[in-house]
Amino acid sequence: MLVTMTGYSGSGKSWLSKRLVPGLSAIRLRSDLERKRLAGLDPVADSQSGIASGLYDRATTNAVYDHLLEMAGELLRAGLNVILDASFLSASHRRLAMQAAKNSGAGYVLLRTSAAEAELRERLSDRMGRSTVSEADAAVLCHQFESADPLTEREMHAAITVDTEAQIDLPELTARIQRAAGE
Repeated sequence: MLVTMTGYSGSGKSWLSKRLVPGLSAIRLRSDLERKRLAGLDPVADSQSGIASGLYDRATTNAVYDHLLEMAGELLRAGLNVILDASFLSASHRRLAMQAAKNSGAGYVLLRTSAAEAELRERLSDRMGRSTVSEADAAVLCHQFESADPLTEREMHAAITVDTEAQIDLPELTARIQRAAGE
């Protein structure tokens, strides 16, 4: 199965996907790590990139997502479950992920993490000054609010939404993901 995370920065995608790996027996591919690796940077290095520029410009972002989906396809065809830990705020990137699963004969789940805006901002603020792979801050969050493509009606019906401010029953969520993926 291919589990594609989607959500704003600070919504808990990485936190949740890391915890789902054991129960889903999955390999997690992280856009933040791959973006830095492809650029030859240390994972916690500050790329000095601005919003939608440098490592985060459209061309580089598309290349990172293409790379993630290529790796995911190879892993899926090898019979492994994959979790894509990235924002997937672009409808075109989500379509490509769904197509990668289909091309590999794998089940597909869109797992959307959510939290209130105030919580997102607080989480991003708490991250500042710590060595983390993500470079997202409040300005990035504002940009995401302005530029994210809403889920289509079809995606809304197929997505599993997780409120990361609430208590999460990981075994129940894992079972729900497995049912949604047809396993």
